[in-house]
Amino acid sequence: PTGSGSGFLSAALVEQKRVCGTIDQRLNELEDEFIAMANEMKALTTSFDTAEGVFKRWGIRTKIYNLGRKISLNRDMRYDLVCARIERTYA
Repeated sequence: PTGSGSGFLSAALVEQKRVCGTIDQRLNELEDEFIAMANEMKALTTSFDTAEGVFKRWGIRTKIYNLGRKISLNRDMRYDLVCARIERTYA
């Protein structure tokens, strides 16, 4: 009885990987991009705090704003992919 249970579990995991493999791969890519953008945001905010001059600060502020929009889009895409993965796994 134990062997058949683990066989079923193994088969279910293989099927889940087959069905959700591309979603998981894209989620990993988006997570890596998010980490890179978060690090860039930290660097920009540090440089903003130490920048001198109105135009220099304005340029950094613009970069922070644009990066914030990219981070928001990244978050939305990750959310959609997680929802799609849940739907494929349990629907």
